[in-house]
Amino acid sequence: GCPGCRSFTPRLIASYNQRKAQGQPFEVVLVTGDIDERHMRTYMKDYQMPWLAVPFGDKHIQILQKKFAVAFIPKFVEIDALDPAGPAKVLGNDPSMGDAPTDNR
Repeated sequence: GCPGCRSFTPRLIASYNQRKAQGQPFEVVLVTGDIDERHMRTYMKDYQMPWLAVPFGDKHIQILQKKFAVAFIPKFVEIDALDPAGPAKVLGNDPSMGDAPTDNR
């Protein structure tokens, strides 16, 4: 992972584990920006990421990157799949990757 990813991932894991322990109904899905599958798998293994990932090379990666205007990594987008406005409503999008969110914004 990139330096920003290596800085952000531990905070996201801590937030993820906290939210799961509290029984909050949510999930994280990694949409990789890695250059190859080996880098992606190493990154996920090194940080013991407890969440799902879109398979490397899947056509949906580019679709999601375009939909959420991913111009850099890491980028965190929080989506409310239960919102009546539809599953693509973006709740949080922190381009500076400051603190990992601990609640829906």
